[in-house]
Amino acid sequence: MGEFGPSRTALNLVAVACLLFALASVGLAIPFFWKQYSVLREWPEAKATVRRSEVVELTMSGAKMYATRFEFAVPSPGSGVRIVEVNSYRQAADYRPVQDAAERFPVGKVVAVRVNPANPYDLRLDSDQPRRFFVLPLSLGITALILLVTSLAVFFFARSVS
Repeated sequence: MGEFGPSRTALNLVAVACLLFALASVGLAIPFFWKQYSVLREWPEAKATVRRSEVVELTMSGAKMYATRFEFAVPSPGSGVRIVEVNSYRQAADYRPVQDAAERFPVGKVVAVRVNPANPYDLRLDSDQPRRFFVLPLSLGITALILLVTSLAVFFFARSVS
Protein backbone atom coordinates (compact mmCIF):
# COMPACT_ATOMS: atom_id res chain seq x y z
CA MET A 1 0.00 0.00 0.00
CA GLY A 2 2.23 2.98 -0.09
CA GLU A 3 4.21 4.68 2.55
CA PHE A 4 1.22 5.39 4.81
CA GLY A 5 -0.63 2.06 4.49
CA PRO A 6 -0.45 -0.86 6.86
CA SER A 7 2.64 -3.02 6.73
CA ARG A 8 2.50 -6.75 6.09
CA THR A 9 3.94 -7.40 9.56
CA ALA A 10 1.28 -5.28 11.28
CA LEU A 11 -1.50 -7.01 9.34
CA ASN A 12 -0.09 -10.44 10.18
CA LEU A 13 0.00 -9.46 13.87
CA VAL A 14 -3.64 -8.42 13.70
CA ALA A 15 -4.53 -11.71 11.98
CA VAL A 16 -2.68 -13.73 14.63
CA ALA A 17 -4.32 -11.73 17.44
CA CYS A 18 -7.78 -12.39 15.96
CA LEU A 19 -6.93 -16.07 15.62
CA LEU A 20 -5.79 -16.26 19.25
CA PHE A 21 -8.96 -14.55 20.47
CA ALA A 22 -11.02 -16.96 18.32
CA LEU A 23 -9.26 -19.93 19.91
CA ALA A 24 -9.79 -18.42 23.38
CA SER A 25 -13.51 -18.01 22.64
CA VAL A 26 -13.76 -21.64 21.57
CA GLY A 27 -11.82 -22.66 24.67
CA LEU A 28 -14.30 -20.79 26.86
CA ALA A 29 -17.37 -22.03 24.97
CA ILE A 30 -16.58 -25.75 25.21
CA PRO A 31 -16.88 -26.15 29.02
CA PHE A 32 -20.09 -24.08 29.11
CA PHE A 33 -21.58 -26.09 26.26
CA TRP A 34 -20.55 -29.38 27.84
CA LYS A 35 -22.09 -28.43 31.20
CA GLN A 36 -25.41 -27.47 29.61
CA TYR A 37 -25.38 -30.58 27.42
CA SER A 38 -24.72 -32.72 30.50
CA VAL A 39 -27.73 -31.15 32.23
CA LEU A 40 -29.94 -32.08 29.27
CA ARG A 41 -28.55 -35.60 29.17
CA GLU A 42 -28.38 -36.43 32.88
CA TRP A 43 -30.91 -34.31 34.75
CA PRO A 44 -34.52 -35.53 34.55
CA GLU A 45 -37.21 -33.14 33.40
CA ALA A 46 -40.06 -32.27 35.74
CA LYS A 47 -43.13 -30.05 35.52
CA ALA A 48 -42.99 -27.37 38.19
CA THR A 49 -45.69 -24.90 39.19
CA VAL A 50 -44.68 -21.29 39.82
CA ARG A 51 -45.74 -20.31 43.35
CA ARG A 52 -43.98 -16.95 43.55
CA SER A 53 -42.53 -14.66 40.89
CA GLU A 54 -41.05 -11.31 41.82
CA VAL A 55 -38.37 -8.74 41.12
CA VAL A 56 -36.20 -7.82 44.07
CA GLU A 57 -33.79 -4.95 44.51
CA LEU A 58 -30.19 -5.78 45.43
CA THR A 59 -27.16 -3.69 46.26
CA MET A 60 -23.92 -5.04 44.80
CA SER A 61 -20.70 -3.10 45.38
CA GLY A 62 -22.75 -0.02 46.15
CA ALA A 63 -24.74 -0.22 42.89
CA LYS A 64 -28.48 -0.84 42.77
CA MET A 65 -29.40 -4.01 40.84
CA TYR A 66 -32.61 -5.89 40.18
CA ALA A 67 -32.99 -9.67 40.16
CA THR A 68 -35.72 -12.23 39.77
CA ARG A 69 -36.79 -14.51 42.59
CA PHE A 70 -38.99 -17.50 41.91
CA GLU A 71 -40.48 -20.23 44.01
CA PHE A 72 -41.50 -23.50 42.35
CA ALA A 73 -43.52 -26.45 43.57
CA VAL A 74 -41.73 -29.48 42.10
CA PRO A 75 -43.16 -33.01 42.28
CA SER A 76 -40.89 -35.24 44.32
CA PRO A 77 -41.04 -39.01 43.98
CA GLY A 78 -42.10 -40.53 47.27
CA SER A 79 -42.41 -37.28 49.21
CA GLY A 80 -45.13 -35.36 47.39
CA VAL A 81 -44.03 -31.85 46.49
CA ARG A 82 -40.93 -29.89 47.42
CA ILE A 83 -40.63 -26.12 47.30
CA VAL A 84 -37.55 -24.81 45.47
CA GLU A 85 -36.44 -21.19 45.35
CA VAL A 86 -34.52 -19.91 42.32
CA ASN A 87 -32.73 -16.58 42.74
CA SER A 88 -31.18 -14.35 40.11
CA TYR A 89 -32.46 -16.13 37.00
CA ARG A 90 -32.11 -12.67 35.43
CA GLN A 91 -30.14 -9.81 36.95
CA ALA A 92 -29.54 -6.30 35.61
CA ALA A 93 -29.11 -2.67 36.60
CA ASP A 94 -32.21 -1.80 34.55
CA TYR A 95 -35.59 -2.85 35.96
CA ARG A 96 -37.40 -3.57 32.67
CA PRO A 97 -35.45 -6.64 31.40
CA VAL A 98 -35.68 -8.23 34.84
CA GLN A 99 -39.42 -7.56 34.96
CA ASP A 100 -39.78 -9.09 31.47
CA ALA A 101 -37.98 -12.22 32.72
CA ALA A 102 -40.26 -12.40 35.77
CA GLU A 103 -43.32 -12.12 33.52
CA ARG A 104 -42.23 -15.27 31.68
CA PHE A 105 -42.97 -17.20 34.87
CA PRO A 106 -46.30 -15.91 36.25
CA VAL A 107 -47.73 -17.45 39.41
CA GLY A 108 -49.66 -20.62 38.61
CA LYS A 109 -47.88 -21.38 35.34
CA VAL A 110 -46.58 -24.93 34.89
CA VAL A 111 -43.09 -24.95 33.38
CA ALA A 112 -40.54 -27.58 32.39
CA VAL A 113 -37.46 -27.63 34.60
CA ARG A 114 -34.44 -29.91 34.90
CA VAL A 115 -33.75 -31.28 38.37
CA ASN A 116 -30.25 -32.16 39.55
CA PRO A 117 -30.41 -35.80 40.72
CA ALA A 118 -27.58 -35.14 43.20
CA ASN A 119 -29.35 -32.10 44.68
CA PRO A 120 -33.12 -31.94 44.07
CA TYR A 121 -33.14 -28.27 45.11
CA ASP A 122 -30.95 -27.37 42.13
CA LEU A 123 -33.11 -26.52 39.09
CA ARG A 124 -32.37 -25.37 35.55
CA LEU A 125 -34.92 -23.26 33.73
CA ASP A 126 -35.28 -22.82 29.95
CA SER A 127 -33.99 -26.31 29.12
CA ASP A 128 -36.92 -26.59 26.68
CA GLN A 129 -35.71 -23.50 24.79
CA PRO A 130 -32.27 -24.25 23.28
CA ARG A 131 -31.50 -20.66 22.27
CA ARG A 132 -31.94 -19.45 25.83
CA PHE A 133 -30.41 -22.52 27.44
CA PHE A 134 -27.25 -22.43 25.29
CA VAL A 135 -26.97 -18.62 24.97
CA LEU A 136 -23.46 -18.31 26.44
CA PRO A 137 -21.75 -21.10 24.46
CA LEU A 138 -23.59 -19.99 21.30
CA SER A 139 -22.48 -16.38 21.79
CA LEU A 140 -18.88 -17.44 22.35
CA GLY A 141 -19.01 -19.74 19.31
CA ILE A 142 -20.38 -16.99 17.07
CA THR A 143 -17.71 -14.62 18.37
CA ALA A 144 -15.04 -17.23 17.58
CA LEU A 145 -16.41 -17.66 14.06
CA ILE A 146 -16.41 -13.91 13.41
CA LEU A 147 -12.85 -13.61 14.73
CA LEU A 148 -11.71 -16.56 12.62
CA VAL A 149 -13.19 -15.06 9.44
CA THR A 150 -11.64 -11.69 10.31
CA SER A 151 -8.28 -13.36 10.92
CA LEU A 152 -8.37 -15.14 7.56
CA ALA A 153 -9.48 -11.99 5.72
CA VAL A 154 -6.70 -9.90 7.28
CA PHE A 155 -4.14 -12.65 6.63
CA PHE A 156 -5.07 -12.88 2.93
CA PHE A 157 -5.13 -9.09 2.66
CA ALA A 158 -1.64 -8.98 4.20
CA ARG A 159 -0.40 -11.30 1.47
CA SER A 160 -1.43 -8.74 -1.16
CA VAL A 161 0.48 -5.92 0.58
CA SER A 162 4.04 -5.46 -0.64
